[in-house]
Amino acid sequence: MTNETETILLEEPPVQAAAPDKSGSPALKELIARLEKLSTGEEKVQSCLEFMQAALVYKAPRFKDYWEVKRICLPLFKDVQVPQSRSLLWSKYIEISTEARHLKDILDEQASFAMEQIDLAIKAVEADLQSYKESLANINQWTLPQDCQFLQSKKEVYETLQRELNLLNNFAARVNSLRKEVIRTEMRIRFKNKFFERLSLAGDAVFPRRKDLVKQISMSFTADIGEFSNYAASEEGQQQTPIFELREEIKALQQLAKELTLDTQTFNETRLQLSTSWDLLKEKDKERKKEMSEKQSAFKKNVDLILDKIKPFAERCLSPTITIEEATKQSNDILTFMKQVELGRDEVRFLKEEVSKAKLPVVERMRKEHEGREKELEEAQKQKRDKIEDFKKRLSAAQENIAEHSVEQLLLLKDELHKQLTLLPTTQAERELLEHALKEFRDHINDKKEKAIASLSLEERNSLEHLKLRLEDWNLQKQEIRKQLDVYRTALASSGFDFEKAMYYRGLFDTEKARLEKANTAIEEIEEKIEELENQ
Repeated sequence: MTNETETILLEEPPVQAAAPDKSGSPALKELIARLEKLSTGEEKVQSCLEFMQAALVYKAPRFKDYWEVKRICLPLFKDVQVPQSRSLLWSKYIEISTEARHLKDILDEQASFAMEQIDLAIKAVEADLQSYKESLANINQWTLPQDCQFLQSKKEVYETLQRELNLLNNFAARVNSLRKEVIRTEMRIRFKNKFFERLSLAGDAVFPRRKDLVKQISMSFTADIGEFSNYAASEEGQQQTPIFELREEIKALQQLAKELTLDTQTFNETRLQLSTSWDLLKEKDKERKKEMSEKQSAFKKNVDLILDKIKPFAERCLSPTITIEEATKQSNDILTFMKQVELGRDEVRFLKEEVSKAKLPVVERMRKEHEGREKELEEAQKQKRDKIEDFKKRLSAAQENIAEHSVEQLLLLKDELHKQLTLLPTTQAERELLEHALKEFRDHINDKKEKAIASLSLEERNSLEHLKLRLEDWNLQKQEIRKQLDVYRTALASSGFDFEKAMYYRGLFDTEKARLEKANTAIEEIEEKIEELENQ
């Protein structure tokens, strides 16, 4: 055990027959007074032993009284005349003395342990103070409550100050707690003084800084509460912010005052200011409610007046002849009239709902009619798609069965398909695709016709009449191709920045251009043959 953890040794003083100290505790004075009244030494010794036993209470022993009475008791044994009684009393004396020594050892051990724990606690405080910045960075973040809307603009200031104050409050509580523990613990004065000296140094690092921060946050809070009180009391503030919101803000600020580390004067003054603002707003709220109560009767009359207009409007809306435009105009007239009379917010909401309910039959009827039209349109679209699909199937079947029909039959089928195409309800893009497919079908017919011509005899193929008929066919096809090329050229020029549209028409244009080249070649060949026959 080190010197710093030694406890007070309650050493037994030397036995001497000194006069009793009458300046002790009240219990000791009472015992001395009682001893003076007793006549026999046996009674005096017995009283002293009982007092010594009572002084050795485990939780709070009175060792000073014990040692004083022990000095008084020892000389009294010579006044006990009966040897047997003296022997019994002496045994009791020895037993009590042994108990006192044991109790002193136990208390010494407890005091030593308490000193060690106090020393460790003070070292922990000193270590935390040396790493103050790290402790401040690791402390839980304190945030300004969202309910305090008025102080949100200074949120960072309050959070920074209160966060450090929370840390300093923790240090201050630990230092004060350790001071009280040192005072309560039995130890030598020099050890207590050392502990107090270390705690004083720790307090010098905590309390001045804490005092300065408390002053800063108190001044800021006082100024902000004063500003809020002026705002809440002004007509402008009560117009911009509803009274019930201002009262909720006061509640939030009162709660914040309990969370912030403020000095007593600031806490009391701000609470008083907020209470005054609360009472003022309460009076304003009473006045407002009184005014609203007076307006309620006027509101009710106006509501009845407008209901008298809504009732016939609702009856008219039940008629199947009224149109949605008429119903909308009449409902707008009622809503316009509502703006011209004095109504409360709840009354306006109620009347608007009544107008909507009155207009509902017309809206429902229009909705059902619209759904019917949509259904008819959808059915028409379906029929249109079915017709187009049927046309595509017929055209596809005709192209697949070209070899099975004669040229004359194919030409009749082509004309029939062309007539059907003109009657189809198609879009421009759909019609162009179908016309393109029909032209391909016609090209296949022409190819078959050329093959048929190739199977004729040389004389038949070179017949002037026959060649002229072929030339006429190719010239008609050429004119048709040129017209279609002009259409595609115009579409390409108007496609602008529409890349997909331009690519689509470019493909059609190139296909028609290839057909034109084929027609030109065929025309040149036929014209050469006609020229040869005419020159013979």
